[in-house]
Amino acid sequence: MFAHPGHGGLLGGDPQKRRFDGFLARLIDLRDHGRCRDPYCDAAIRHHDHIVQSRAGGPASLANGRGVCARGNYVREMPGWDVETVHDGHGEHPHTVRTTTPTGHTYTSRAGP
Repeated sequence: MFAHPGHGGLLGGDPQKRRFDGFLARLIDLRDHGRCRDPYCDAAIRHHDHIVQSRAGGPASLANGRGVCARGNYVREMPGWDVETVHDGHGEHPHTVRTTTPTGHTYTSRAGP
């Protein structure tokens, strides 16, 4: 794990890892309060999802991860869905993710305090 000395926040872990496991998975669970980050979903976290998918070069990092239910992880693989990071959670803004549906609707999810 790597921390930024000026901010005191966690920046990431092993850049070669593909999976969110161990301590990193636990940090995501804590940051996301154990609940799915998809819009209008309050299911328990079952998957740790790459916001920028690993096949597109997205790292297994706290900023690039989000906790989701199984449905949330599978549905975002369907055509027309887009998930992007708005704020990485470092600094004054909480970790914020925007989800765009195939109909063009956008939903914003902010991590709690």
